[in-house]
Amino acid sequence: MKKMTVQDLTTSKDEYITLSDSSTLYEAIMQLKKEQTEKGELAHTTILVQDPSGKVVSSLNIFDVMRGIEPKYNKVSNLSKSGISDDLVEFIFKNSAPWANPLDELCAKTPQILVKDIMLSISKAETVTISDDLNKAMHKMIVNQLHSLMVFDDNQEFVGILRSIDLFNLLRSLVEECKLEQS
Repeated sequence: MKKMTVQDLTTSKDEYITLSDSSTLYEAIMQLKKEQTEKGELAHTTILVQDPSGKVVSSLNIFDVMRGIEPKYNKVSNLSKSGISDDLVEFIFKNSAPWANPLDELCAKTPQILVKDIMLSISKAETVTISDDLNKAMHKMIVNQLHSLMVFDDNQEFVGILRSIDLFNLLRSLVEECKLEQS
């Protein structure tokens, strides 16, 4: 098998919804709905976020949208990746009371929440270059527990996203080609 690079599996940025960082959470949700309506199971669940100059500065996925509805999550972000126990997560949930009533307040809140206020900056751990080996990308994805990586070219221009599902489909096809004795 030829050595594969990130470029071989990258989904182009042109296939994703893009929104301005000054868009609202309501607009993001409506764009995701439109994508699902038009593409069904093939719909992407990530939105690329652009600054005023058109540069991609972040992405929003469906978890970011859910987190964005309740601002208290900004104080309690990503505890499970930090090795925090389930008991402590439960304690924090009870004491900070996120999701106490956000569903009751959705209609009032979502048009007021700006994407730039809930988006996270792109960290180095979430990025690969188009020429990186797929083994390196898969390692980065697994170690950082990510479902996708932001892909940049050698000039640091954003070109697309490497998705875990595409890596899994590659693995599956390679395993299917194996000549293993079935027992």
